[in-house]
Amino acid sequence: MQLIERIACSISAALLLLIPNSVWAFKFNPCLRVLVYDKYVLEQEKIKLFNPCSEAPEPLRPAAVHEHMTNFTIDEYRGSGFLANTAKLPANAKSSRQVFNYMADPAWTKSPATTVHNTHAIIFGSWWNDDPLMYTWGSGKDFRDSLGKLKRQFENTSAYYDGGVAMCRVAAKDFLGWSSHFGPLQYLHFMTNLDTHHSDRERLDDTLEKSLGWIEFAYKAATGVLPPTAPLTVQDEQHLSLPSIARNYCLSNHSNAKIRTLFARAGVPITLRDQRTPDVALGSIFHIIQDSFSPAHTCRTEMRVNGRYVAALSRVYNYNDEKDHKRHGRLDSYPGWLLTYAKAGEHVYANDPIVVGAWLLQAVDAKTPWDEVKAHLLESVFIKQAETSAAGQSPCIGQRSL
Repeated sequence: MQLIERIACSISAALLLLIPNSVWAFKFNPCLRVLVYDKYVLEQEKIKLFNPCSEAPEPLRPAAVHEHMTNFTIDEYRGSGFLANTAKLPANAKSSRQVFNYMADPAWTKSPATTVHNTHAIIFGSWWNDDPLMYTWGSGKDFRDSLGKLKRQFENTSAYYDGGVAMCRVAAKDFLGWSSHFGPLQYLHFMTNLDTHHSDRERLDDTLEKSLGWIEFAYKAATGVLPPTAPLTVQDEQHLSLPSIARNYCLSNHSNAKIRTLFARAGVPITLRDQRTPDVALGSIFHIIQDSFSPAHTCRTEMRVNGRYVAALSRVYNYNDEKDHKRHGRLDSYPGWLLTYAKAGEHVYANDPIVVGAWLLQAVDAKTPWDEVKAHLLESVFIKQAETSAAGQSPCIGQRSL
């Protein structure tokens, strides 16, 4: 298993650029909204001849890892997409290269479920943890202006930042974007806020507890238990360590903050915001699950369970402890297990984010009770290495010097 990953990761390292200091996890790229697949390379392209990518913050330019993971998750659940289409190609086909514009993918359901999903809204949700004020949802001039706002968010040098609506300025201490990357919401990327005075298990357990708290909240939004029109209460914010969402949107009355305020961009028609909210909430869960597999965020070690390999959680990291942020960026490139899946349709680890994400999509459509969902997540993607395992005996998956 380690050999497979080393080979695949070596390929990925040769394909990708580096990113500057920032608590990014796997890369995402709202600037390039066409996903390209073939049996050896995962890439992305622009929709139109003119594209503002040159004006984007540097981290947006190289790759669309979250988008590829999320789309593979949807494909695996639906039984369609790249892998299914590739399997239908004749044996003498010269190329399996396929191009997918997820913005143009029609709304879909999977029988017998009646829930309507939009691929682009789920992918927007996979951006949410990095772009929680949803700057990058737009196009044209709106998108170009938003790139500047996003860039300032990651520079972490201002006293005030742009809020989620025009003419709204948010103090740094109240800014949702700052909290997501440098403050108490690091758990949205499956990272810890606890320093090294805490044990590895304390840091892991704390991150897991906070991440599951968010996942439960977002799962309720994804399944309609919390409808888009439901209030986002002060108690919700306190429980989730969110800053005041009312302040981030300059709302004069906190009671005007709704679930859709958090998960659907202001300025979009209300009906469309309500339609997108459940899928965006689901995409934000995918982001946490995917980031928990990033070797820049966690140490996972191989473990054999019921005859299959799983990647078990051993440690979780705090971005503020890191000295080599460029290494963090390198480790957030395409993981070997994802390239193996793209090439052969095989899961190196039985609990990878594609497997678990497809299961979660099914759970959302079936309205599976949260207690069952939580139990499954703890037994699969969030399975932990046994505490009796000696620290350092097993190598961390994917952590090599690039």
